[in-house]
Amino acid sequence: MKKLSVIAAGGILLLTLAGCSAPVSNSTSTPDPEATSSQGATDPDYTFPEVDGECVDGTALVSADASSSIITIGDCENVVIEASNSKVIVGAVTNLTVNSSISLVVAASVEHITFGGEGNRVVTSGEPVVEGDLESNTVNAE
Repeated sequence: MKKLSVIAAGGILLLTLAGCSAPVSNSTSTPDPEATSSQGATDPDYTFPEVDGECVDGTALVSADASSSIITIGDCENVVIEASNSKVIVGAVTNLTVNSSISLVVAASVEHITFGGEGNRVVTSGEPVVEGDLESNTVNAE
């Protein structure tokens, strides 16, 4: 009886795996270089726009309009980043709020960081107080 159960289980496994095969393509076509060169950031000649940010009355807001850019801001008490997929370079900051996704922030110094987005990285000196999602965001001391 045990031998019959093993054979039946093996047959079921074989049928299950047979349904998991995928067709194989033998195509040797080459992608059209004109089609791939117009794909923005995948173009080797593409450069990210550089934007100078402003600190007005102690606060700098990097809006979503600056997404996919390199933004430079000097020293500012409060910096709020809404722009995703960007690199933000700042001086000394008291309060840094990162509401973007997939951004790199390089700060001379930061006292307090609040993460509201995901996939962000802040590089700074010292050990700032950090709030928000630390599973998908990171802080690295230089």
